[in-house]
Amino acid sequence: SSIASLFGLSLFRRTEKLHWAYDISTFVTTNALTCIITWIATGWTHVFSAYAVFLVATVSLSKRLFRFDAWTQIRIIAGFVQVLLAPMWAISIISRMEISFLTKSLLGFGWLAGTLRLPFAFGTVWIEALALGRRIFTQPRAALPLCNPADCPKVSVQIPCYSEPPTVVIQTLEAIKNADYPADKLEILVVDNNTSDPALWKPVEAWCAEVGGPQFRFFHVSPLRGAKPGAQNFALREMDGDLICCLDADFCIDPDFLRRFVGFFADRKVGAVQSAPDFRDCNESAYMRLIYWLYMVTYRVDQPLRNEIDSSFLVGSANLIRRTALEEVGGWAEWAVCEDTELSMRLQGHGYQVLAIPTSFSTGMMPDNFDDLRQQWFRWYSGSYQQFRHNWRMLLPQRFGGCRMTPMQKYWEAYRIGQPMISAVVFVMQLALALISAAVCIGHFEYVPLPRTVVLFVLCGVPSSLVLPWMYMRRAGAGIKELLSIMLVSTSLAHVHDVAMLKGAFSPRPPKWVRTSKFRSKAVRDIVDWVSSVGYEWIRGILTMLFCFVVCF
Repeated sequence: SSIASLFGLSLFRRTEKLHWAYDISTFVTTNALTCIITWIATGWTHVFSAYAVFLVATVSLSKRLFRFDAWTQIRIIAGFVQVLLAPMWAISIISRMEISFLTKSLLGFGWLAGTLRLPFAFGTVWIEALALGRRIFTQPRAALPLCNPADCPKVSVQIPCYSEPPTVVIQTLEAIKNADYPADKLEILVVDNNTSDPALWKPVEAWCAEVGGPQFRFFHVSPLRGAKPGAQNFALREMDGDLICCLDADFCIDPDFLRRFVGFFADRKVGAVQSAPDFRDCNESAYMRLIYWLYMVTYRVDQPLRNEIDSSFLVGSANLIRRTALEEVGGWAEWAVCEDTELSMRLQGHGYQVLAIPTSFSTGMMPDNFDDLRQQWFRWYSGSYQQFRHNWRMLLPQRFGGCRMTPMQKYWEAYRIGQPMISAVVFVMQLALALISAAVCIGHFEYVPLPRTVVLFVLCGVPSSLVLPWMYMRRAGAGIKELLSIMLVSTSLAHVHDVAMLKGAFSPRPPKWVRTSKFRSKAVRDIVDWVSSVGYEWIRGILTMLFCFVVCF
């Protein structure tokens, strides 16, 4: 059916601007013919049931399908039909197995547990389609031309610092000083909060006073609660700009960054704009090249495609925020360890748009060792689940206390947090049921036959699970080597993600706000220290291998 649909689209399409109804009529007609031919040739009457499911999926997606190329339209339809039919197919197979009722029940409950993934399975299909085959884009994908200096609004640049290397901060300030922006419409506020060592903040204060000029204002505040968002709220009370530019202490902006982005705010619906950060230390070592693409896929692929579903989010640095919108939503949340994504959610909840532009106008620094990398991603992971616990009511319908986010925005916010959480819960449930089923089979001397169709289904899924990520990486401008590096690094962070999920979602104590160190590590660690630093990962890996060995043999 998919081949017939693709053939029909390729044969009759003459322009990319045809109406969506043309694509849908081609889908329906070609698949109906395929269905009839299959029925005549084989006598399988159940092909009409499958066609009915296909028809429901096609019509429900009809007006959105025409935005994608032909191959991706096939992928969407096939994916949605698969999601709809897979649970029924699984139950049908289990019910026909010649095993005891108890074993059937255990296997059935395992498959039913998998249906908890269904709401997010549809989202996964749609995300893949957005990343791989979008042909019509409704949101901006590039920065604007340089704004006329006379039309530029006043911008206040906020740089919160805590125990940062002064040379790194001064490098950031020098980049701002060289910005191509009217001097009378630009102010820079450096807020150093709670740094106890004067040797770290005194040189920055001296640079602002002696080199920076009147545009630069330095504040050393101690004590100040709220970590980074606390420092940002302090700067908010001291500034008088119309727009806020948020920069981390290590991010150096390009001279034209501000003038290329302030024009987006001519639209009163835009509350914030996020550029795509880049990293200047990506070639320092093999390790840095390895982790680089873990960040860049998010900025170059994920954020732009989320733009198309109006669910982009801020990433903490190299962004611009409308001051009135920020004040309207109550400023930064000082309880949040991921204040950027939390603010994005509240801005969207008040009807503002958050844009993400996949063009880089700034460079920062990545963690140069695995300990700091784990610490950084632990904060991001746990902060997302903390945010969900705190703001879940915003995702409810408005009549039940929800916010003004659109239904699709609420779905994608729930998808971002709920998909990995539900997947983990389902995995634990299915693993427990599988172990119990195995014990029952051994006790009853039962053999569970594996239908050849299941083997075929799995074999088809293996290349798909490899090809799709590779196509995804191509969209980011990377290849096989970078794909393998992402698979290695993301798998290495799997334990960190799982622990962060448990603590962020269920711990009564809020996650601790821990900054990412900008000091370069110099000590060479011996093998014992290196192995012990990833002890939990070693234990988890060994146990997983033992489990696979027991299951196989």
